[in-house]
Order: sequence, then C-alpha cells, then structure tokens
Amino acid sequence: MRDRNFGRVICISSINGQKGQMGQAHYSAAKGGIVSLTRSAAFALRKYGVNANCIAPAAMTRMSENVPFEIEAGSPEAIAPLAVWLMSDAARDVTAQIYTCTGKRIAVWNQPAEIRHMWADDGASFSVDEIAEKLPATIGDEEMPMFADLERRMNGAIASLRTEFASLRTGRGSASMLEPVMVEAYGSMKKDIQLHPEMVNEIINMYLN
Repeated sequence: MRDRNFGRVICISSINGQKGQMGQAHYSAAKGGIVSLTRSAAFALRKYGVNANCIAPAAMTRMSENVPFEIEAGSPEAIAPLAVWLMSDAARDVTAQIYTCTGKRIAVWNQPAEIRHMWADDGASFSVDEIAEKLPATIGDEEMPMFADLERRMNGAIASLRTEFASLRTGRGSASMLEPVMVEAYGSMKKDIQLHPEMVNEIINMYLN
C-alpha cells in the first residue's frame, strides 16, 4: 500500500466496542481496541494515501441470536455494501471513521474529544480536597446512554412478566400476593439485565410453588 501510495484498511468492530456491554467486558475491550487501532492507522497511513475506517455492525449471528431482548440488527450480507463502498474510489476522502450498520440504517460515531476542563489553583497539581470541591460543579460527569437503554429494556421485560404472571394467577390468589413476586423479579433483573431464560423460569416457579 505504501509503495502504491494507495490502500484501504477496513476493520470490523462492534457497537459493544463503543458503548460496552454487561457480561461481555472481554469482548467489548477487544472491539474497543479495534476502534483505537483504526484511528491510529488512519493517522499514521494518511501520508501514504491509505485510508482506515471501521464498521461496527449490528448483525444477527450465532453469538447474537440468543440475546433475550430485541436488538436492531440485519443479516451479515446486509453489512457488506458499506464495506464495498469504503473500498471504492467514491470514499477516497473518508478515513478515521467509525460506522454502525444494521443493514437498513447506517450511522457515524463522533470523534472523542475533551468537552470540559478545570485548572489546579496553584497551576501545578490538584489535591484530593480541591478535586472534591471543584470537580462536581466545574466539569461534572457525562451520562452513560446505555444505562437509560438498559432501564427501558428492563421496564419492557417487567411489563411482559406482569402479563405472564397475570395469566398464571387464576386461582392462585389476589394481586396483592403477586406484587411481592414482581418486586423480587425487579431486583433480579437489576442484577442481570439480560434476563436469561433460566432466571425468568425461576421467578415464575417462585410464584407457582
């Protein structure tokens, strides 16, 4: 590529490499490394006419087919056109980009950047006390969007469980007896948001037995 002064590098990451995922720290870390590799390659190879981009697909594969909640994903074949375009001359000026592709939807991720900062009072270094006093009000923190998404999924799962329990409740007591079971289910879901089938069965069996 360097000798020809032309080339295309396309890395395959994952949405989890950008956002993280519960129970998949090792996978998310590996995919996040690919994102950083892409940006570093784009920076280093640009002078040689080589572009480096990354696709973070959401596709239905053997790994994702058992995910117990709805995800936006297409077939692996539906991701291929984006890769073909990135290799084409039409994308000759596109580099250092991270694209999500679900088949029917393509999105570009923002580039990481510092958004707020603060300075030490003495111009040299911070003390713990100074950080505790200034940081929350000065730069604060950034909301993790995935937390809200997980909460939405959890609430949807709770609604489904309520329907399930209601159908099983006939002849088994009043709604007041059902509510403690739902509280227990909610607590379990907060520990394991992915709602493994074994866990759901265990919760249902608690009520039936």
